[in-house]
Parts: sequence; C-alpha cells; structure tokens
Amino acid sequence: MVRYGEYDFERMIKEEAKTGDVRSEFEIDRDRIIHSSAFRRLQAKTQVYGAGLMDFYRTRLTHSIEVAQISKAIGLKLGIDTDLLEAIALAHDIGHPPFGHTGEKVLNELLDSYGGFEANAHNIVVLMFLETKIGDKGLNLTRATLDGLLKYKNKRSENRSKFLYDDEFFLGFVNWIDSSWESKRRSVECQIVKWADDVAYSVHDLEDGIKGGLLKASYLSDNLLSIVYEKISNKVSNSEVSIFSQGEVEKIFYSIKESIKDIENASSGIEKKRKIRKLTSDLIHTFVVNVSLSKLDEKESRYSYSLVVPDEVLLKNLVLRAIENELIYENKNILKTRKKCEMIVRKLFEVFSDKSSKKLYPIEYQEYWDMFDCSNIDANRYRLASWYIAGMTDNFAIKTYNEFFDPNTLVDIFTVI
Repeated sequence: MVRYGEYDFERMIKEEAKTGDVRSEFEIDRDRIIHSSAFRRLQAKTQVYGAGLMDFYRTRLTHSIEVAQISKAIGLKLGIDTDLLEAIALAHDIGHPPFGHTGEKVLNELLDSYGGFEANAHNIVVLMFLETKIGDKGLNLTRATLDGLLKYKNKRSENRSKFLYDDEFFLGFVNWIDSSWESKRRSVECQIVKWADDVAYSVHDLEDGIKGGLLKASYLSDNLLSIVYEKISNKVSNSEVSIFSQGEVEKIFYSIKESIKDIENASSGIEKKRKIRKLTSDLIHTFVVNVSLSKLDEKESRYSYSLVVPDEVLLKNLVLRAIENELIYENKNILKTRKKCEMIVRKLFEVFSDKSSKKLYPIEYQEYWDMFDCSNIDANRYRLASWYIAGMTDNFAIKTYNEFFDPNTLVDIFTVI
C-alpha cells in the first residue's frame, strides 16, 4: 500500500481549504480536470479513425473515461488510491491535438528545429499553464497527479517521438514535479494508467474494428500472422520484455480469429452485440485481474512498486495491437483521411506561425504572444502556434482551415463586413 504524504499532496501555489469541502486532495484534482475546458474538448477529438470517418466510434473523451475505469479496477485490486488514478487517467490525453496521433506527428515534424511537439509533454503545459484557475499555474494540481502524467522522462536526444521539452519554461514545471526525473522512474500510478491505456486501446479498437467491418476472421491470414510476429519481435527486442516464440504468438492469434469468427456466426444482430460485449469484457477482466505489484524498496512511496504483467497477458495485448495496427490503422480509407488531416494541420501551422499572425489569435493567445515576445523569437512563435492548434477540436480545425483556404467562405466574410 502506497503511503501518501505532504510532498505528494503539495501544489505549486498553496491553497486554503474551502469551508465544508470534504473532498480529498486527489478528488479535488479529478474534479478540476473534469470541469476544465480542455477536458470537454476531448469529446470532439478523434481517437483512431480520423475526422468524418466512422465518427460514431470512440473519441478521446470516451477513451479517457474507459482508461479511468480500468485504472480504478486495477487500483481496487492492488490497493492504490483510486481517486488519484482516475485523475491521472482522465487527464492523460488532455494535451493531444486534433486528428489523433496524426496531429501530434505533424506538429512534431514542424517543430523539429524548435524542440519538437509531444502530446504527453503538452499535457503538462495545459494543466500547469494554459488552463487558467489558480494564478499562473493552471489548475494547480498536486505533485502526485502531475507526476503520474510524466510517462516519458526522456530528453529529445534520447527519443525523438516520446520526450520532455528541454526549454527553461517547461523544465521549471518538470523539476518541481520530480527533481530527479532524469532517473526515469515512473510512479506506480503512472505505470497502472499506462497499462490501462494499452488495454483500452487494444480491446476497444477490437470492438470498433469488428463493428466497422475492418476486422474479419478471413482477414486474419497466415501472412498477417507472419507480420504480427515480426512486429512483436521487433518491439520486444529493444526492451526488457521476454522474447516470445512464434508458437506462442500463433496460439493467441488464432484464438482471436476464432473469437471473431464466432461473432460473425451469430444468429442475429442482438446475439452479435452480446458476443462482442462478452469478448471485450472477458479481455478486460484478463488484463485487470492478472497484474500484480513487485516491491522495490521498503519506503512504500509512489516509486516503491513496479507493476507486473505476466508474459502471456502482455503477449495477448501485443498481438491484439499488432493486428489492429495492420487492419485498422493501415486501412486504405483511414490512410487517405489521415493525409487530409496532415494537410490541414500543416496549413494551419503555416498561418499561425507567421510573424504577422498575432491578430488572428483569440485575445488570450495575443497576450501569450506578447508575453513570450513571439514577434522576435521564432522558437516561441512556433511553440505558440502548436499550443493553439493542439487545443482545437477536429471540427474546429476543419472550420478554421476552410475560413483561410476555401474560396467559398469569402461570401461569409463580405457579409460580416
């Protein structure tokens, strides 16, 4: 059982408790996250499929809620504070730009010479600065909650896709959260939410893929099995995870194929839905009940435990994700939509990173422009453009793109004038 103390509960700005408020510090964090505008915007940010393509499936918001519930289930099993886990899980995607990982990838490329863009790092910027509640420290969350969001404690020179920003402004926040972050220790809560995130991705993308016709038993061919095995082998070869045999991968691969075939053979639509729900429920149960904790020291702090996922359970998750990567993420229609989304983000960045773009921003971003001297410092102007675009929903990004690049919108402009 983790023992939480004043250090974990500390906020950058000391606050007096409100009279009659019986909530714990972590419950307050969770509630502040839920009531933030950045959290609400997650309802209009896509998870996998891309804007306008099967958009009745999961969004960043529904995904975050599902991760929170899975994290809570694991916390109840292992004796970890569930309010803290919920707060971290609900905020773990709060810095993601529109259009899923596509938006993040494009912004990272565009800021390549200016420190890059990383969505997990941007979580911290949103929660500790852009969301205005307490002074200039954003939501003024506790150290334990913020540390649970530092999933990748790497310098960009160590990992070009998952990293922390190395500028003074950002590292001021990180050093307060964890002064020894370079040791790369993850809190046990961070480990649990990361696993819950992997579980939610693998299980719920499976469900959406089956419903959308992207995952069919006939698609799980011997050729796909070879691709899946190669992907998993490459992934674990660069980690501390055990190397899996082809036979182990094959066993899980074909059990998934049989489960999908059983769903396809359902006698009615109602029966099909019931079988899908049972499959996803059983998978989540497996991924939750089989994890445990390994004790690293006697301090009983947030860093005293390591989450243990048995090899067979981990492999099932890896096989699911490898299948989904090939049949869903690499689907031709989704790839075409992704290309459109890339173009939208690039063109928006072109507009808002220009030296003359200050008055195109809303008033609070014009104030940030002056605060960070964006007229004269290119790196700050590029960073500000990434902040603004990252805060957009999918539809707002499309709408803004059309306002600048669709000639038909000139009619609306002249009407306003």
